[in-house]
Amino acid sequence: MIVQHLLQCLSIVSHFLRQYRDSGPVLESRRALPRRRSRQIGVETLELLESRVVPAGVQLTSLGSLQTTEAGGQAEFSVVLTSPPTKNVTIPIATSNRFEGASNVRQLVFTSANWSTPQLFTVRGVDDAVTDGDRAYQLVLGKFKSGDKSYKALAHVTQSLTNVDNDIPGLVVNSGSNLVTTEAGGRASFTVKLATKPTSNVVVPLRTSPSAEGTVTASLVFTTKNWSKAQTVTITGLNDSMIDGNQTYQVLFDPAQSSDVAYQGKTSASIQITNMDDDVAGVSISPRTGLTVNEGATKNIAFKLTAQPTADVTVTLTPSGGIGQATLSQSILIFTSANWSTPQNVVLLGALGDGADGDMTFSVDVDTTSDDPNFNELQIPALTATIRNTEIQAAVNVTPRTGVFIAEGASRNLGFKLSTAPTGDVIVTLTPTNGLDQATLSVTELTFTPSNWNITQNVTVQATSGDGVDGIQAFEFDIDTVSSDAQFNVLSTESVTATILDTEGPAPTFDGVYAGSYSGTVSTFGLSQSVSGAIAATVVGNTFSLTQPISLTRTLPTDGAISFFIPVSAAAFSGVSFSGDSVHNPDGSVTISGSWTITKLGVHGSGTWSLRRGPLS
Repeated sequence: MIVQHLLQCLSIVSHFLRQYRDSGPVLESRRALPRRRSRQIGVETLELLESRVVPAGVQLTSLGSLQTTEAGGQAEFSVVLTSPPTKNVTIPIATSNRFEGASNVRQLVFTSANWSTPQLFTVRGVDDAVTDGDRAYQLVLGKFKSGDKSYKALAHVTQSLTNVDNDIPGLVVNSGSNLVTTEAGGRASFTVKLATKPTSNVVVPLRTSPSAEGTVTASLVFTTKNWSKAQTVTITGLNDSMIDGNQTYQVLFDPAQSSDVAYQGKTSASIQITNMDDDVAGVSISPRTGLTVNEGATKNIAFKLTAQPTADVTVTLTPSGGIGQATLSQSILIFTSANWSTPQNVVLLGALGDGADGDMTFSVDVDTTSDDPNFNELQIPALTATIRNTEIQAAVNVTPRTGVFIAEGASRNLGFKLSTAPTGDVIVTLTPTNGLDQATLSVTELTFTPSNWNITQNVTVQATSGDGVDGIQAFEFDIDTVSSDAQFNVLSTESVTATILDTEGPAPTFDGVYAGSYSGTVSTFGLSQSVSGAIAATVVGNTFSLTQPISLTRTLPTDGAISFFIPVSAAAFSGVSFSGDSVHNPDGSVTISGSWTITKLGVHGSGTWSLRRGPLS
């Protein structure tokens, strides 16, 4: 039994030694082994070991590939000790180049309890932005730290690894889609950056093809510092004069220039751009609107094409309305691909008038023919001109021109416009000539054109505040004109006078004829009846005489209460009270208004009344 037991022990030890000898890298620390002694037992020889110690070592096992990648690919490993330590063993984990790979743990700790339990860790590839190819580096275990001298004496354990490069040099272009420029100078843009960090400057030349459609940033320069920052490329559309439709063109990347061999000659696919055409077939006519000519006068009209034709274009001018009111110097114009943009003048001559028949309209049809389909039979609106009747006298109209009454401190607007359309601008100057301290004008110069001649322009006359009793004053200003139109140049225009009413002295006299009305309700023995009628009165020396419907004389206080009798029917009633106030208006008129009441023998009534006297002439 003893022999059998010893044989089993020897078999186990032999198997254990073979297992660790045949597995991964193992570091051992061997103690001196005693000599073996043999003893013959029966027919078998038993080798007895006085003592046998398993060597101290570390077994590092790869659990997969020995490659990492810059994209984050990793290698996995397990570690066990080959024999139980007498003290804890700390194994540092590191790599020979931290820029190529890094472990997820900094150290492993083994004890006498866990020495044979595999501990796992990974090494992950580290990315860079440099095209440096696949890089070799090492996984390093050690220097070992332990109170067990056998383990402390162990040398480093290393394992070779490779970090696979993922950096591919090139241009990263972000152009989006449907890039559009216009012949009016509209722009489009896209961005470019480098895919990897270069070792020296990289110049990227750019150009357009065909170059007649647009321009582009000439070149981009990338350095070791700005290589990853997107740079904007701007494309600007170029104009032409042809009706060529929307044109497609490209931005081309010429080979890059750099001492970095990875980028020397690098290029990228072209970028497609669409340049929108803005050329439209048509006939430009100037002036097109506001065309006015006096009877017997002339006006030049300029014609040209809006785009370059591919064949001659014939423009025919045919009077179609107001025939006899004007004539044209020519009726056919021919434009070619060479002279299409050069204006050709046609003279419009207004016919002489035969009386004050007012302004007339003269119309001209504009037609085209050409072998260029874009210009053949264009739909062009007729040209219309106003033939101004010169029998209408040129003048500056002022509203109101007379009866301009303004109280001190008040203001009044005067409207100005011309009597007829001028052929050129008319400058109207207003110059105060009398009563300069009595009022001011809001503007002293007005400009009328052939377009706005009949639009009223207002000027405000502002009366100054009174500084004492000075009675009624006059403010007067002259009206002068300057114009390239001979009819409106230096017109002889009557001056305008405004009457400034004194508000600080006694009110102007009430003398004059008044007209107005009354209305109200009268109840007679419980029966109500609406009453109304016209009334009239005269005032002489502040004596108020009611002349309609009956005559009655009462004294009228100046700007004070008024009491007099107004009958409400054909019969005269006594006991009717009548009161009101008088108002002097800025225009010189006087308004008297108030209310009336009646109470007499079962008759009750009330109402309002108003009388007005116009301005004194």
